[in-house]
Amino acid sequence: MRNDMLPSHHRALVRDGHRLPVETLVPTLAPGPEDVLVRVRAAGVCGTDLQILRGLRNDPADILGHEALGEVITAGAWEDGPRPGDTVAFNPTHPGDPGRLLGHTLPGVFQQYVRVPRADVEAGMLVPVEAGLDPRLGALAEPLSAVLYSGELLRQAVLPESVALFGAGTVGLLHLVCLRRAGVRRVFLVHPREERLAWLVSRGQVAPAEAVSALDAPAEHLLRETGGVGVDAAVICTPRTGSLAALGEAVRAVRPGGCIDLLGGFPADAGLEALPGVDLAEIRRANECGQPSPGRLFPVRTAKERPLVLTGHRGAAARHLREAVSLLRSAPGAFAWLVTHVVSPDVAARALRLHAGTGAHRFEGEEWLKMVIDFERGAGFLARSPLGAGGGA
Repeated sequence: MRNDMLPSHHRALVRDGHRLPVETLVPTLAPGPEDVLVRVRAAGVCGTDLQILRGLRNDPADILGHEALGEVITAGAWEDGPRPGDTVAFNPTHPGDPGRLLGHTLPGVFQQYVRVPRADVEAGMLVPVEAGLDPRLGALAEPLSAVLYSGELLRQAVLPESVALFGAGTVGLLHLVCLRRAGVRRVFLVHPREERLAWLVSRGQVAPAEAVSALDAPAEHLLRETGGVGVDAAVICTPRTGSLAALGEAVRAVRPGGCIDLLGGFPADAGLEALPGVDLAEIRRANECGQPSPGRLFPVRTAKERPLVLTGHRGAAARHLREAVSLLRSAPGAFAWLVTHVVSPDVAARALRLHAGTGAHRFEGEEWLKMVIDFERGAGFLARSPLGAGGGA
């Protein structure tokens, strides 16, 4: 598409004074000769977007969002670069510059068109992927890529038969699906909201004994369920406000020699009394966007001299994104139930303002897992469980 054929403005959700989002029209900036312009059909709302809107993170981007597939509309003519018509996934983390983070420090995908400079494309922030995936399901590709990266690191340390997932948001539940598909015998979900756990049990996504309240001594529950041995591995999938408490329980619940992955965010300079001398921020930064390969693992000892292995990571590599898209295409029914709402931008703005004001975990009578913003829809559009309710994970 020639630049003179592009719309002068496009739909976007823009933060008003770095606070709550409003639907508006923003100028469609003509791409330069080496830029790539991507059309976003549908974008997923991530837990970090909600944290930003609630003031729990101070990321400056006016346009949030980092979960989407897109179609290349125009592209600079350089060798091996993307071409118009290509399907691409956004990889939000710049592997060489942590300060360039899509939807956090750079304008994100809560808009119809995103302009990506060549340098960011060549750094891996735009990844060509297989075409043909429903764009609403494609909103799961980025969080699923982080889950696949997590699984890759865990398998370096242990081949688990039992795993505790701390956090039953989208990332935790994507982990649940992947672990079940991999044949892991027992997968426990630890979460503070009883309503979320009951909702998952009622839909056959988790067994009652494996739905564990984070508010009721979860480590003791996990030890009882494993005959006092402990689980083989744990993954911290919580927001940073709950990550230290979750890690403390995981340290108690994982067997000697087991592995804990720090997937969720942690406060700066965070430490844990049960892990004396362990720099949690260093561990989480140790693996970034698939590098190094194999990933780094950290043997540690707890305050009670129990051996554990810690690992952590940020972002994902192009291979993880491609694998995520391939998995979503080959097994859409395993993941479709996670998309609980598809909405037009104006309805998304209303939902996000509601969450920012109240912390609501339900919207329009439905448990809120993954909300997808469909920029092709007219005002007032709302579909609940649009891809199917799904069966067991």
